[in-house]
Amino acid sequence: MITVEKVSFAYGEQPVVKDISLEFHSGEFTAILGPNGAGKSTLLKLMAGILPPQTGRVLLEHVPLHQLPRKA
Repeated sequence: MITVEKVSFAYGEQPVVKDISLEFHSGEFTAILGPNGAGKSTLLKLMAGILPPQTGRVLLEHVPLHQLPRKA
């Protein structure tokens, strides 16, 4: 399970993801839809640990991503 808790991220002064909370469960399929520039790719980068959230946190099986080894 991946949990996104009140995550926000901005590129400079431009907010892209603002106060997003979601939960993704194993075995489920999820689609992220929106227009260009809506923050879909940024959200995926936050969930993958490529970008650190400026506020909030991302959890993998209830463990914060920044506490896990990269391979996990």
